[in-house]
Order: sequence, then C-alpha cells, then structure tokens
Amino acid sequence: MKSQTCLSIGVAVAGGLLVAAGAGLQEGAPPPKDSKLEELAEFLKEYAKYSVPTAHHKHLEPLVGTWRSEGSCWLGPAKPQWAFNGTAEIRWILGKRFLMQQFSGQWAALFPMEAVRILGYDSFKERYVSVWMSSLSTYPYLEIGTCAESGKVFCLEGEFDDVAKRVKKKCRSVTRILDGDKHLMEAFGYDPEGKEFKALHMVCTRQEDKDSRAGER
Repeated sequence: MKSQTCLSIGVAVAGGLLVAAGAGLQEGAPPPKDSKLEELAEFLKEYAKYSVPTAHHKHLEPLVGTWRSEGSCWLGPAKPQWAFNGTAEIRWILGKRFLMQQFSGQWAALFPMEAVRILGYDSFKERYVSVWMSSLSTYPYLEIGTCAESGKVFCLEGEFDDVAKRVKKKCRSVTRILDGDKHLMEAFGYDPEGKEFKALHMVCTRQEDKDSRAGER
C-alpha cells in the first residue's frame, strides 16, 4: 500500500513537472531533447491507460443509491437460518472509479452491525474487485471476478479466514441487478467435503426517488 501511494504521488509530481517544462518553452520552438523527460512521458502515457473509468465501471451505476436490505444467512449446510435487515448507502468515490457501500443494520436480530464495501473495476487485471470490512471483525474480505455481458450479473470469488477453526475458506458471491430499483445478492460457502451451500440471500430495494441517483456526491 505504501509503495502504491508513493507511486501515485510520484506520477502526480512528474505530471506537474512536464506541464511546467512545456510552459517554459517559447511558442513554436522545438522541445529540447531530454531522454529523461521522454522516458517519463512514455511512462505516464502507459499509466494513463488504466486511470480512466471505462464502460465496465458504468455497469456499477444501477447500484448507486440508498437501499433497504432484508435477507437471511446460514453458517453452514443444515444450519439454522438467521434473518437480518438494515439500510445501505452506495455512492461513487474517487471520480467514479469505485463505489463505496456503507451498511448499517441488525445481524441475526441479536446485535447491531456496520459494514463498508469498496467495489470497482481493475482495468489492468480486467476484473471487478471488492473489499468488505465490518464491525464484526478486524480483517478485510477480498473478492475478484467478472460481470456478465448483460452488465447485470456480477460473479466474484474470494477467500476468508475461519478464525474459529484457524483455516482459510473459499466462497463466492453473485449480485444480480433485477431492475432499476432492486438487486439481489447471494453468497455461497463450502462444507468440509467441498460441497457448496448458500450462506447469504439479501434483497435490496431502493429507498429514494429515481431522479436522485446520479453522479458523485
């Protein structure tokens, strides 16, 4: 993370230096031959390819808004069903490069829960990426995956730490945009024999006027 931050700052400073160098040239005068600047310009050109939001980012637009969430979860196959509910606000951040979801509600009707999710599209890896964090743990949950050609079904896979059993477990999630005002999120885990089971079923219904969903806030 530190190296990525330094790289981003370096790119910004380098860009400023290039602009300043260009401003110092007399109008119509040929630019000086500087191998370092030429190398830097080539680097920035390549870097810029993966810096601009694309059509893949636009697939995330229907998720923007304020939502009422209701659903159920299961800790394993043949385990009791736990109901939960809450509200979520999803908005664009960082120039419409990522979505930030803030969830607040009751988990299993036992205690309050808060969660934050960052969701976006990695243009370099050509994959959707997601990071979940919640008040129930101190570790993040990472996912990576794809979107169907329809732009309405997101399939991501991840891995998490089962702190009770001290093992890593794989799981996957599917988010389906049903229409402009409703989407469904399901998550699946695997039992010790590798058989898949449904761990989460959550329906999100829009709680705001359709005209208020647009743009970065």
